[in-house]
Amino acid sequence: MAALKSSRNTRIQAILDALSEAHEEAREQCKCSLNRMPEYYMVTRVADYFVKHFANFGYRLEAPVRHTLEQANRTEGEIKELLDVKELRSNGRFDLVLHTTRRGKPAHIIEFKRGVKIGSLASDINRLAMVCDSVKESSRLETNYLVAVTKRTSDNWEEKLNSELFDQIQHDKLANAIHPLQVVSKKLGPTMSARFEDQDKKFTVLVIEVRSKY
Repeated sequence: MAALKSSRNTRIQAILDALSEAHEEAREQCKCSLNRMPEYYMVTRVADYFVKHFANFGYRLEAPVRHTLEQANRTEGEIKELLDVKELRSNGRFDLVLHTTRRGKPAHIIEFKRGVKIGSLASDINRLAMVCDSVKESSRLETNYLVAVTKRTSDNWEEKLNSELFDQIQHDKLANAIHPLQVVSKKLGPTMSARFEDQDKKFTVLVIEVRSKY
C-alpha cells in the first residue's frame, strides 16, 4: 500500500479513518464502543494509524509543552514569552505530537476530548491557537487539531458549534489571525451500553482544525 502524502485533507481523513477502525476493534475486542473508551485509546490508535499510513510521521505521547517548543527551534526568549501565556498551560503536556521522521521536528499537535462542552473545547482551542500563532510562515505547527467524541448526532449543528468556538478564541492575544475553524464530523455506531449490549444509537466524532492565517 502506497504511503499517504500529508495534506490538510489527508490528515483530517486519517484521523476519522483511524477512529472508525478503533471503534470497530473496540466493539470486537473490548465489547465496548469508542465513545465509552478512555481518551488514551483514541490517542494511541490515531498515532499508530499515522505511522502506518504516512511515510514522514513519527509521534510522541504526552509530550511536554516546553520540550515541544524547544524541538520546534524556538529561541529561549520566544519560549519564555510563550510559557508566560496561561492558556498554553506551560507545565502541561500535549496528548499527541506528530513529528517528522527525517529530522524529528514537531509537525502537528492533536488534542483529544470526550464531550463537546463549549468552555472545555474553547480552552483547548485557545491553547492550540497560541502555538499556531507563534510560528513563522510555512513552518511546522501552524496547523493543529482537536478531536472530540460526543453523543450528539443532530444534523447541521457543526456550523453553530464552529461559530461559538471561534467567538471564544482570544484574538487579542494573537499577533497573527487564526482562520475560522474547520469542523469535520463523522457519525459512528452502533454504541454499546455499560452492560456491553448493542444499542440502536450513534455518536459523532469531530475533528476541529486550528490553523494560522498563513
